[in-house]
Amino acid sequence: MTGSSPINTEWKKVTVPFMMVNMQKTEKTVAFHTFGCKVNQYDTQGIREGILRAGYRETKGREPVDLFVVNTCSVTAEADRKARQLVRRVARDNPRVRIVVTGCSAAGDPKAYSVLPGVTLVAGRLQKDRIAEILGAPPSPFRISRFEGHTRAFLKVEDGCDDHCTFCIIPRVRGDVRSRSPEEVRAEAHRLADSGHKEIVLVGIHLGHYGRGETYRLPDLLRILADVPVERIRLSSLEAIEVTEDLLDAGLESGKLCPHFHLPLQSGNDRVLRRMGRPYTRAEFARRVEMIRNRFEEPAISTDVIVGFPGEDDSAFAETLAFCREIGFSKIHVFPYSERSGTAAVRLGNSVPIAIRKRRGRILGNLGRDLSDAFASRWVGREVELLTESWKEGTLSGKTERYLPARVRGEPSGRNQVVRGIVRSSGPLGLEIAPGTDASG
Repeated sequence: MTGSSPINTEWKKVTVPFMMVNMQKTEKTVAFHTFGCKVNQYDTQGIREGILRAGYRETKGREPVDLFVVNTCSVTAEADRKARQLVRRVARDNPRVRIVVTGCSAAGDPKAYSVLPGVTLVAGRLQKDRIAEILGAPPSPFRISRFEGHTRAFLKVEDGCDDHCTFCIIPRVRGDVRSRSPEEVRAEAHRLADSGHKEIVLVGIHLGHYGRGETYRLPDLLRILADVPVERIRLSSLEAIEVTEDLLDAGLESGKLCPHFHLPLQSGNDRVLRRMGRPYTRAEFARRVEMIRNRFEEPAISTDVIVGFPGEDDSAFAETLAFCREIGFSKIHVFPYSERSGTAAVRLGNSVPIAIRKRRGRILGNLGRDLSDAFASRWVGREVELLTESWKEGTLSGKTERYLPARVRGEPSGRNQVVRGIVRSSGPLGLEIAPGTDASG
């Protein structure tokens, strides 16, 4: 049909043979691999639950597998390359496997995946929610009831982005902002709580735009989720200018919002921020951080910073370093700039040599570690709240309410518990906690 996208054409091509093959099998196995962000991890869980309803058995070992689902990322060209490399390896190791490829990289360049060996279906963003249906599962809403392999459950409330940062390709492959209704989110949060999850992380491609164009926004959602029987609710990432008094008040009213805010800075220089297409100045960013600190006791403020962006000279980088010290971030995720085809940034000129990008990355990384150590050490001798996630050799490990890595002595049965205790020490492995009280109920 004229005008059809490559993704839709690929979808139609594989529908009939894919269903015919599966109807003839008595036992079908499936494996999953997810690249990228928390939203992708949520999407994989939704696909997983639907496929398992279709009669598949999941395997995580090296046994031969009938179906392999690869959920791709496209934030960098390297992410694209790694996804294609995995697809080739899976096909080589399992000659009869049928591979389903979805996610951002698949949506951005479906033809690059459709020609790879073993690929039976390339599902873009409009088809991703129907993967299980094409495998024989009855039509059903795309939703999750648990979060496989995780103590903290990611709950996607929004998808898509309407902004156009010059370094980012994600709006093109994810589409415009789309929000789930508060009622749908609340119902899913209750299912996750019923499955035993004690912390829910609200995730989205642009979480702060939740409810854009609707009658509800993120503060309304926090108030609606206040009755969900979990210990903690965490926000994954927010743009600083989307931190409002109403949002912070709603978080305080709920009594469950973690005092941890991830606010991507990207640069501490206003000229570079304008070239990035970021909608704030460093002064506005600092004002929103102060707003958080005026309401929450010693909140953790983490961030992302890109170094070596086109036009970033030594002076601009020095401003970024100084601003990061001024804010006192609890953690800095450092990203040396990487050219991404299809973005406006590749046409800006004034490229920074790769060697300088790497050097600046090391310098900022060292500062980030110093700031993280300083923030963590402030909690020695004070009480924190730890959600235990894993156990090894008599030690339970997890994250505190401020997202600090921490550990406490205990038994395997102590996993997925909220424990309060006094911090004995802070070091490379995180906080060491003297066990106090089990706060989970």
